Amino acid sequence: MKTLATVAIALMMMPLTVSAAKAKKKQIVKKVSAIEVVGKMNDEYQASHSPEVGTGSEEAAYFSANMEAYRLTGNARYLEYCDKWARHNKWNGAMEAYLDLYELNPDSYKIASLLRADNIQSLPVLAKLYKVTRCKKYLDLIAGAYTQADAFTLARTLDALPSEAPQYGDIAEKLKGEVTAAPSLYPLLWTVNRGLLDKAKYAATIEQLWSQRDNSSATILAACEKVRYDDSTLVAPRSLTVEVKNPSGVQRQQVVELCAADIFKRLGISGGRQFVVKNAIGNEIPSQLTHDGKILVDVAVAPGSTATLTIATALPKVYVNTCYGRMYPERVDDIAWENDRGAYRCYGPALQRSGEDAFGNDVWVKNTPDLVVESRYYNELVNKLSYHIDRGYGLDCYKVGPTLGCGTPAIIEGENIRFPYCWTSYEILDNGPLRFAVRLDYGANGEHRILSLDKGSNFNKMTVWYDGISAPVDVASGVVIHTEDTESVVLGKDFVQYADPTDNPKNQNFQIYVAAIFPDGVDVTRKVMYQNPVRGNAGHALGIKKGVQPGEKFTYYFGSAWSKYDCRTQAEWQQRIDTFKSALAMPLESIIK
Repeated sequence: MKTLATVAIALMMMPLTVSAAKAKKKQIVKKVSAIEVVGKMNDEYQASHSPEVGTGSEEAAYFSANMEAYRLTGNARYLEYCDKWARHNKWNGAMEAYLDLYELNPDSYKIASLLRADNIQSLPVLAKLYKVTRCKKYLDLIAGAYTQADAFTLARTLDALPSEAPQYGDIAEKLKGEVTAAPSLYPLLWTVNRGLLDKAKYAATIEQLWSQRDNSSATILAACEKVRYDDSTLVAPRSLTVEVKNPSGVQRQQVVELCAADIFKRLGISGGRQFVVKNAIGNEIPSQLTHDGKILVDVAVAPGSTATLTIATALPKVYVNTCYGRMYPERVDDIAWENDRGAYRCYGPALQRSGEDAFGNDVWVKNTPDLVVESRYYNELVNKLSYHIDRGYGLDCYKVGPTLGCGTPAIIEGENIRFPYCWTSYEILDNGPLRFAVRLDYGANGEHRILSLDKGSNFNKMTVWYDGISAPVDVASGVVIHTEDTESVVLGKDFVQYADPTDNPKNQNFQIYVAAIFPDGVDVTRKVMYQNPVRGNAGHALGIKKGVQPGEKFTYYFGSAWSKYDCRTQAEWQQRIDTFKSALAMPLESIIK
């Protein structure tokens, strides 16, 4: 396999061509941008290396660089790759990347070994430990060691250390001295980007060092800084305004999509997360860069009013995820995801190989906006504390089995549902802080799904299509009806909803509200009931779209709420459904100024 350096050099060199008259003509050499270098180097590395490796110095250095690439690009694959490595090593060792992952999803077990350690030598790790714990002992250890550190280590330390830390200024002065005496690419770029050294004075040196770069993990770090250097995002900040208008007569709080390409063009940046979003009073608010070229912002807009946002070039804060999901090979390949309203999972190939017949989407109820799914799996599998018991923040009490569960699509022939089995391949497309999205591929009928869940929403978006069929088919989705309550079903023209009694209604005495919504319409909504209920499953409430063509995409929404959290009654649930449909029909309007 070619080295990363060879690939990068090859991309910068274009061959000579010969005209019809056999005269050689020089082609224009396409200059590879720094952000392309970040992506190509990281993609090349991950394509040829398994994440299931140890925690040696080379591996630790790479995964720290990988997390910096994630910080810049928001590429969900980079985050998943690092997470797989951390879980393979059971979160043992003094790793910068562990702390990066912890900041996004702060479960205590992820840094337990770090907090127990009393001999940490890495200054960047100490700086990140201080950042997440604010424990003074880490500052004392940094103060006792930074005078002996090289420029690379000093830059990595300052990158993690809060600027208000008392040692920050002294370390910055030390870094300037080291870089001035012996310039190297990453420390020099980092220092210039933060205005500690003059950009014009070191421009020639930076370009020379950039032309001599190698294929090490340090170059990934340097390339991330080169993106910011080329775009002057830190040295010469720029900004624009966005107006978000609410044309409806009700309060709106939701995630809105902005065109990333338009914003990048107006800010003069080549791409990546080189921007912050601020509200009308100047406070930075979370944003997300998606795989399909959108910038997401969570916006509140009063009835008939306009919210004004400012987007400026800068480094954004690290925000705790409110949407997140992953694949759990430790639990028969579940894919589970959640937001601040609820949690869900679908089943994978390991479960199918076991012979268990679970087809549909599962619902996990929660009564907190915090992420809970990872800790539930950890407690279930490691601490042997079942997630089927409510320990104060929710549980798994929804019966799926051989049904569509909540919102799963399926081909239907008359009264017969062709239940899809488990996914065969997947790709996580977006993973927080404001949206989770995943693509799922299935073996039968060439079925593909893309589903996503946004912050603050009770409803997942599902798009399904079949490219392995040769004739039109009828496609259904909806919710399973359980034998304990077959009456609490509402069939609307473009939705079905149900008050599910849970897997133990007598003792639990609460309900799970579930629904499927079809904003583009379906041909019919109806109950499809079994003559002989199967393991407590009486049938389904379905919306059916007839004559779906091969490759035609069918989009709808499905979701849930819990009577012990955000919808106390089924009447409230109906109101939530109606409000959601109204918002889809009358979206917020965004104008980039």
